[in-house]
Amino acid sequence: MSGGAAMNIDKPELALRFVLIGDNTLPIQCADVLLKAGHSIVAVISSSAPVVAWAHAEGITHFLQLGDAAHACLSREPFDYLLSIDNGLVLDDKTLSYPSCLAINYHNAPLPKYAGLHAASWAIINKEPVHGVTWHVMESAVDAGDILLQRFFSLSN
Repeated sequence: MSGGAAMNIDKPELALRFVLIGDNTLPIQCADVLLKAGHSIVAVISSSAPVVAWAHAEGITHFLQLGDAAHACLSREPFDYLLSIDNGLVLDDKTLSYPSCLAINYHNAPLPKYAGLHAASWAIINKEPVHGVTWHVMESAVDAGDILLQRFFSLSN
């Protein structure tokens, strides 16, 4: 692990505030873990129907896209971490500057070996015996920030 002290989300010393950007159901699963641990979700940005429905049910501020309304909210509502989870958008420096601590991306492959899109497909095509996921700090350059956590698993039968 590189970059500063580890963040303990299971037993926080103080409640943290998060914004999540992403699609499909993985952002929901991550948000549920954060909420269960006593943290709060300031806003969710997603056009994915399951995420929209979840945010509505939880009473969490939601935006379909990272447009003017979302930027206005992010600039006025203080929050600690921006989590990009299953998100295909490249976030600009303005967006990355909003959190008081870090903007963190979930990447569905081990970095730096498999950066970019369709990384899991490339690992399968290349017959990799092991694959993994990476949580890393977001910077201007895509998939280039410090690695915070990686987990590996077997791809063999």
